[in-house]
Amino acid sequence: MTLFISKLISEATNITEVSLNGILGKIRSELKDINCETIGISEAVDLVADKYLIDISGGKIESLSTPNADAYSAKDIVSTSSQNYYCLVFKKNIPTRLAEIIALKAITIHNLIRPLEIGITPIGEQGERFLCVICEKPNGKSLKELIKEGREFSHQFILKKIVAPLNKIIKDMHNIEIVHGNINPSTIFLDEKDEIIISECISSLNGLCQGDAYETVNRAQCHKWGKGEGDKSVDYYALGMTISSIISKIFFEDIKHINILESKLQNGTFSFLNQHFHFGGTIGDMLKGLVTDDKDIRWGFKDIENILMDGSYSLPAVLEKPALPRPVIFKEKEYFHKAPLAYDLARNWEDAKAFIKQSLLVKWLDISASEQLTIEALESLQEIAKKRFSSYSLFSKEDEHLIKVIIALDPNGPVRYKNLTFYKESLGPLLIYSINNEENEITQFIANSLFVDLFSYYEQIAIWFKNKNYATGLKELKQATNNIRKAGFGFGIERCCYDLNVSLPSQSHVIRGEICYGIKDILTYLDKQSIEIDELLLKKNLLCFVASRIGLAEELRVTKLISFYMLEKDKTFISLMILGIAQEKTGVKELINLSELYAEKIKTILDEVIKGEAIKKDIFAAINKVKSQGNLNLIKQSATDIYYLEQDIKGFTQATARVDFINKELERLKDKYTIEREAKEWGLKIAVKVSYIIVLFSIILAISGGL
Repeated sequence: MTLFISKLISEATNITEVSLNGILGKIRSELKDINCETIGISEAVDLVADKYLIDISGGKIESLSTPNADAYSAKDIVSTSSQNYYCLVFKKNIPTRLAEIIALKAITIHNLIRPLEIGITPIGEQGERFLCVICEKPNGKSLKELIKEGREFSHQFILKKIVAPLNKIIKDMHNIEIVHGNINPSTIFLDEKDEIIISECISSLNGLCQGDAYETVNRAQCHKWGKGEGDKSVDYYALGMTISSIISKIFFEDIKHINILESKLQNGTFSFLNQHFHFGGTIGDMLKGLVTDDKDIRWGFKDIENILMDGSYSLPAVLEKPALPRPVIFKEKEYFHKAPLAYDLARNWEDAKAFIKQSLLVKWLDISASEQLTIEALESLQEIAKKRFSSYSLFSKEDEHLIKVIIALDPNGPVRYKNLTFYKESLGPLLIYSINNEENEITQFIANSLFVDLFSYYEQIAIWFKNKNYATGLKELKQATNNIRKAGFGFGIERCCYDLNVSLPSQSHVIRGEICYGIKDILTYLDKQSIEIDELLLKKNLLCFVASRIGLAEELRVTKLISFYMLEKDKTFISLMILGIAQEKTGVKELINLSELYAEKIKTILDEVIKGEAIKKDIFAAINKVKSQGNLNLIKQSATDIYYLEQDIKGFTQATARVDFINKELERLKDKYTIEREAKEWGLKIAVKVSYIIVLFSIILAISGGL
């Protein structure tokens, strides 16, 4: 099932070839079937791919570590190379850019630090296994370091030695659908030959480590874990902001007294930059194209290439969306654009709920012919709100309405709710963050949003604004909605963690010291460690992981046990069925220990349920016969054999009927009068019978005497 991924990990591939074949999409389609064996398992402690030794004792390299991974120095113990390496040791409770890691290992993009080797490696004295990735250490110093040391860069140098190679690197990455997401002066290096090197982009989720100054206006509003993968234009925006810092020597991330986001929202990014430094000439025009806040007209590879090749270019007549003729006033502040209003409505939630009831928005927008679609959307939304009756109490009617009004005002923007802002595509990582950090309000909001199917509203937005792109990314969210509404084993909020984070290893409490990326890893681990069934069933997490990876769509029922209602939804039987499906899917042949444990647990349960000793003996014999084969499905089939079950039901029904009859008779005979009446009746019957016998005997004697 993971032949494509296996080939990529073991073989190098030409960038042109893989870009044509849609490498990233193919990898993502196979991630649910990946396992540690596919990635590559090392048995030697601190050794990756039998070649790179990790220096754990030397401590973390803070400058190369991220929230997703700790970085340590590493050494090539096979060759005599003088190159310096480092190893990224990924944390197990966070999703990773695993598809990007696999893709970038398979190809070569010059001047980009990329994965050289990948493996599952035991680390440190405890030997706990982690995902490890080997990279080359960047040579030289970062642009930020060089500028702070006083290095001067001419415009010609910036264009030829920095912009040109960066433009090529970004293009090569975008050709294989990878967005870097962390381009800034701290991640771009110049070596001793003034050759540019850009840092890797796989040690953290997209945008997690990117400074807000280098993010687009919409992404800068988002929670760090709520940015999503982003589109290709975010890299060009970051390139523009980087160029502005190189020229102006202003690093906005270091300036605390400026509210960068609000200034960008009110004036546009280029106007904001010009407030602090005048950017003129060709580079000034390049910046205008790169940092425009309208991603649909933002410059890309070809625009930059034209300037570099022959200096020819043309700027759009309008680089920023025009202001409305007059403002709307909210909290004594004037707004000429919808996006900054949407931003402030979310930050002033209770005031915003009162504000939108005043019908000021439609009146404000009605003065501009270009806002007709927004007006129609708001009016339709208002009509829906009047008629809406929710059977759920997870959101108030007013809260849900305000969420949707804000989306209608800024459909390209993120989802906004009070102090939480995120893109719907980032719901998976944001959910994991909230659980790991016990941010219960965020967890509850995500759970509620999925349960009421809040995000399907984007389908309506796509219709209203005649733009199908607004409805992208909804398939996984709809699946999560279906799965969170089910309460059985394999479903619930735990299931959503895996549905929305395909690169997340199992978070089950029973997995100790190991890492399990796939169901084959889970089955092998459970069998090897002989995990007790009761401990396995203590929490839903492990079975939710397996259910997600096998694509379980409906809650399982033991239909053969319908007459044994107490067993129809029994956790042991359901878990046996889920793991049985997983075993069949992976082709793992013999799970001897796991089968033994399930066999004994099932027999204990049936011992309480099956009444007929002979039948019980037959069922147990059938289970014992197959348990040594290590096939979980055979155990389930033996334990639910319809022949034995029907025999037990038939015998038990007959015995129950007999017991009921006896009980009724005993109940009837409890009354003294009834006993006396019954005694007289039986006495008379006996007297008649005795008299009959005496008469008959007398007749026989008389006849015999006469003879």
